[in-house]
Amino acid sequence: MRINRLIITTVFGIVLLVSCSKQIEFNGKETDPKLVINCLAEPGHPVTAYISKSYFFLDENHNTDAPADLAASLYVNDNHIGELAPSVDTVWYDWYQYGEGDTMYLTYKLMTAYHSDYRPAVGDIVKVTASANGFDNAEGTSHPLPYAADWSLGDYKITAWDIDYYIDEEEDTIWSLVGSLELTVNIRDLSPNQTDYYRLLARLGDYDDYMNDYRLFVYPTYDDPVFGSVESELGLFDNGNYEGTFTDLLFDGKSYQIKLPLSMNATFKNRPDTTVRQIPITMQHITKDYYLYLNTCEQDDCLMQLLTEPVQTHTNVEGGYGVVVGMTKESLWF
Repeated sequence: MRINRLIITTVFGIVLLVSCSKQIEFNGKETDPKLVINCLAEPGHPVTAYISKSYFFLDENHNTDAPADLAASLYVNDNHIGELAPSVDTVWYDWYQYGEGDTMYLTYKLMTAYHSDYRPAVGDIVKVTASANGFDNAEGTSHPLPYAADWSLGDYKITAWDIDYYIDEEEDTIWSLVGSLELTVNIRDLSPNQTDYYRLLARLGDYDDYMNDYRLFVYPTYDDPVFGSVESELGLFDNGNYEGTFTDLLFDGKSYQIKLPLSMNATFKNRPDTTVRQIPITMQHITKDYYLYLNTCEQDDCLMQLLTEPVQTHTNVEGGYGVVVGMTKESLWF
């Protein structure tokens, strides 16, 4: 009876959510489009800004292309460096899709990027401005670009490891490797009495090389006072995932060890050896605005957002939307 009561309650809740839907006519004020500036500056690297325009959420034309007469400039430490030159860039692609005959292809989007050959340094403050006819002038300013994090990878221990094989639909022998291990990440905070912001990423590496050799999936989880106790992809892909951020609140001016459990699931066309496939772990030292942006994106992307108040994505662009932020990153392999 207890199980039946749970099923009835669950079904009733779903029906209640569905039956409560009602079409409401929008009587609010339509907002004009604004310029959107997104720039992630790194010390020692040329500056690139992706500039577009917003659209009203009821507008059927979802065109975000930047105005043809848009002009953008770069400032560093309030010194005018020069104009940002436009060029076409591929900014993202969708996951593999299957076409006729199971042919795999990628879908992608081309977007205008605005480049400068200028390479800022640690401590520099980067500002990007944009203007176009019919739009408010927009500008975003970063916090000082951070120094590289003082971190290293410690020992790891394998907690499970299993190699097996199966026959696929084309009667090929496919080897599978399933394992789990715990990796130690060491970090030392170099600026006491100052809040620092970080992001830890466990990357996949050449996960799409299955046709030639292997396909590898890595699923990090964590149970740590800094991160909390959550099962998450911890930045498994850069596109659409915003996890892995943390601060030095619990180890300000001190050293700290992060225990990072990793679950691995790989398939190979040939029998693999028993050594661990190398996986890059990336540590980013990021500015506060980038930290806030990633966190609000993660909250807005949460499944429970359906039952909570809307989350406004963090922006530091005046007269428009977007973020101008900075980071320093380094990847280590284990």
